[in-house]
Amino acid sequence: MQITPLENHLRVKQGESIERVIADLHSDGLTIIDVIKVIRELYSLGLKEANNLVSKHPAWAKIVEQSKPVQSIFADVFASSSVEEYKER
Repeated sequence: MQITPLENHLRVKQGESIERVIADLHSDGLTIIDVIKVIRELYSLGLKEANNLVSKHPAWAKIVEQSKPVQSIFADVFASSSVEEYKER
């Protein structure tokens, strides 16, 4: 049975600081979503808390900043009464 990178991090990273684990996971090429999952599991955190820790970490600053325009579009679409109304703008 092959050990996945996530399983390996769950074994190896316990006892390290959250900041170091986030940086290592980013360096290893995991996605921000996978990093949030690992942080939740390792430190028994809720989704919101893990998301805040990961998205505010300097390793992810560029990705988070680049995603803001997309987040804004989704917020506008969901806030509008319909997708059709948004398309008309």
